[in-house]
Amino acid sequence: MKIDRQEIHSSILNFLELLENEIQIEVESLELALDKLALMYHFVGEISDDENEYPEAPIRDYSWWRELLEKRFPNLGYYNIPSTISVNVGDAEMHTGDALDDLADIANELSEVAWRWQITVKAMLCGIFDLIMKRIGEVI
Repeated sequence: MKIDRQEIHSSILNFLELLENEIQIEVESLELALDKLALMYHFVGEISDDENEYPEAPIRDYSWWRELLEKRFPNLGYYNIPSTISVNVGDAEMHTGDALDDLADIANELSEVAWRWQITVKAMLCGIFDLIMKRIGEVI
């Protein structure tokens, strides 16, 4: 199975659009979008370091995401999570997780990824354009 970077980017944008869309969302659609993100993660591959400096990403406030998600998914909330899963079987302590908190964190992080992706691609395209124009200048 081969996945290109555009498909990874599309999965991120689709997830964010799903959350921000004004229509009522089925939990199954959310689960599918999260599964797709998990799958895409396996195809990210090596990322080369970028020495360029970019402006700070415009990040939405955590409370904005939390409030939005409470409206979109009123049935989501707290859940039990064991302290260990595959070790100390039978001796795990139970902790409490918060699905809305998890989703707000994921959405906040992915919105920064989406923004940086756009900025980096623009910078990369400008660099490619510059190289092409220099080559054209050498030919003319």
